[in-house]
Amino acid sequence: RFIESAPASSLTDLFRLVPGFQSYFVNAGEPRVNYHALADSYPRRMEVKVDGRSVYESIFTTVIWASLGLQLQDIDRIEIVRGSNAPVEGSNAFIGSVNIVTRSPLNSGGTRVTLSRGSDAIGAVSASQTGQLGRWSYRAAANYQRQDGFDDAPGTDMDDSAEGHNVNWRGIWAPNMHNTLDIHIGFSEDRVGVGGDEDFATHRYRGQFQKLQWSHYTASGDEVTALFYHNSLQTTADESQRLFSSLLLAEGVPEAYLPVILADYPDRLLTVGFNDTQADRWELELQRSFRWGAQWRGVTGAAWRLDSAKSELLFGRSDTLRRETQRLFGSVEWQPQSDLTLNSAATVEHASGRGNYRSLRLGGNYQPNPQSVWRLSASQGERMGSLLETDQFVALRYDDDIILDATIIAGDELETEKLSAYEIGYNHAWIDRRLNFDGRWFYEKYQDMISSRREFFTDEQRQPAVIFAGVDDQRRRVGVRRNATNILMKGYELELSYRPNPRWLVNVSWTDFDVSGYAHKYQWPDDYFALQYYRVPRASRSALVSYRAEQGWQLSASLYYQGRAKWQDGNDTEPYLRADVELSQRWQLPGGRELKLALLAQNLGENYTEFYTTNQFGSRYIVSLQWFSL
Repeated sequence: RFIESAPASSLTDLFRLVPGFQSYFVNAGEPRVNYHALADSYPRRMEVKVDGRSVYESIFTTVIWASLGLQLQDIDRIEIVRGSNAPVEGSNAFIGSVNIVTRSPLNSGGTRVTLSRGSDAIGAVSASQTGQLGRWSYRAAANYQRQDGFDDAPGTDMDDSAEGHNVNWRGIWAPNMHNTLDIHIGFSEDRVGVGGDEDFATHRYRGQFQKLQWSHYTASGDEVTALFYHNSLQTTADESQRLFSSLLLAEGVPEAYLPVILADYPDRLLTVGFNDTQADRWELELQRSFRWGAQWRGVTGAAWRLDSAKSELLFGRSDTLRRETQRLFGSVEWQPQSDLTLNSAATVEHASGRGNYRSLRLGGNYQPNPQSVWRLSASQGERMGSLLETDQFVALRYDDDIILDATIIAGDELETEKLSAYEIGYNHAWIDRRLNFDGRWFYEKYQDMISSRREFFTDEQRQPAVIFAGVDDQRRRVGVRRNATNILMKGYELELSYRPNPRWLVNVSWTDFDVSGYAHKYQWPDDYFALQYYRVPRASRSALVSYRAEQGWQLSASLYYQGRAKWQDGNDTEPYLRADVELSQRWQLPGGRELKLALLAQNLGENYTEFYTTNQFGSRYIVSLQWFSL
C-alpha cells in the first residue's frame, strides 16, 4: 500500500520518505541511497539485497541502481533495518541494510505493459509475463528507459543523459510443500553521463547475474536455505585514452616545449578512462532457522564470498585482484515471559590478506501493554575496506615504470572501520492500530573511517617530474586512503502513520541529526582537519497523503524537506522543499483486464540543487499508461 501510494517514478524516490535516509542524484542517471553518515558519490556502508541477493557492487563499492532494472510494480515490499545490521548481514551492512522483495510468480499471474513519457525527454517501456510452465511458476520481464538529464546550471554545458535496458527471468519450482527451488537470471546495459562541476564523461555499464536458491521447510517449522549467486559488471568509457601531447597541452605546458619533451618521451596513447574494468562476485550462503520450544528461536549460518576486480585505471595494474571472505553468523531470541524478548547476534569474518573482524549486537523488547513496545539495543561493528579502498592506485602512467601524475592511492596497513551504536526505540498504536507512532533515538560513534587525505607526492614517486614541475603546485599532492575520519552522530527519527480506513493513508516522518567530528583532509603543506558538521543533512522531513476512491481514481501527494549539506566529495547545497503529486485512474475491463492512467508531477516549485551545483532538479511531469491482463 505504501509503495502504490507514493508519488514516485523510481525505486530510489521511495527512500526520501523513510526516516534517516538520504536519496540523491550524483548525476541524472546515477541515483544514490545512503543511511545516516558519510554520504558521498559512492556510498558503501549499507547492504542492499534483491530477494536475498546482494547487489552491493564490488569495484565501485556501491549499488548501481540503474542496473537493477526494477520497476515499482515489480516490488512486493522493502525490508529495512535502520542501524547497523553487520552482526547478521556481515560488514557490508555496517550502518544498515535493505532487502527488496519482488513479487513472487507463485502469488501472481498475468501480463503487464507500461508506457511512460515525460519532460526532460523521459521515456520508458516495460513489460512482464507471469504464468505457469509445467510445474514451474515463472516471471519474465524487460524494460527500457531514457532521459536527457537535469537542466544545465548557468554557465555549464554538460551531457548527463541516461539510457538503459534490462531483461530478467525468474522461475520457482515447488515439488512439494517442504521444498522450493528459485532460479533468477538477468542482464542489463546502461549508458550514463557522469561527473561533477565541468568534468563529465560517459560510462557504459553491462551487468548480469545468476541466482540459485533452495529452501527446505521441516515439519517442526525450521527452515534450511542454500543460496548461490554470481554478479558481474563491466564498465567502459567513451574516451578511455588520449594522446600524451594533448594531455600536456591541457595541463598548461607551452606548445613550444612539446618537441623537447617528446624527444625523450615519444607521443603515445595513455589510459585516462575505464577501458577494461570488470568486477565479479560469487557467494555461497547456508542458513538454518530453528525453534527450541516456545521460548527460543534463532538463525545460524556460514557464507563464502569471492570478489574479483580488474581495472587498469583504478588499480594501476592490468591483472585481476581477488579477495576471498568467509563468514560465520548467528542470532538467538529468548522470550522468558510474554512481555519481554531478549536477542543477540554476532558474526565473525575473515578476509584473505586482511585478517579477522567481528560484529556483535545485544537487544531487548519490552511490551508493557498490547499497544506499546520499548526497544533497547547496543552494537559494535567492524568493516574492512573494499578492494578499491585497500588497493586503489589511480595514476596517469606513461608506461609500467613511469608515473606522470597520481590522483588517489591506497595507504599501507589500513585498519578496520569501527562503529559503536546505541538505540532506544518506542512504538505505540491507537484506534485499533490504525494510528501508529514509532520513535528511534540513537548514539553512533564512527572511528577510523577510511577517507582520502592529501599528502606529499615526491619526485621519486612520479617520473619524470620535470614535465609537470612548476605548472601547478597542486601536482605535489596526492589523495591517500587513510583511517582519517572520526564522527559522532546523535539524533532521533520519528514516524507517524494513520490509516483510518483502506482508502486513506497518511504518513509523516521527522529526522534530526547532531553531527560532530573531523576528517584529516591535508597533511601537506600543512595539517588541516575538516569539521564534519554539515557532511550529512542535519534535518529532513517528509509527509505522504493518499486517497483511493471507489470509482478507481487515486490522488497522492508528498512533501520532502532536506536541510543544508556539504557532501563528502560533492558541493555545498542549500535546504530545499520538494512537492510531488500523482493522480491516477483505474478502469476494470472485461476478461480480468485492467487499465491505469497516471499523471505524476515532481518538484512543483523552484529548481533545487542535488549533490553537485550542476544538478538542477526542475519540475518534471510524467504520464504513464499501464495495461494488465490475467
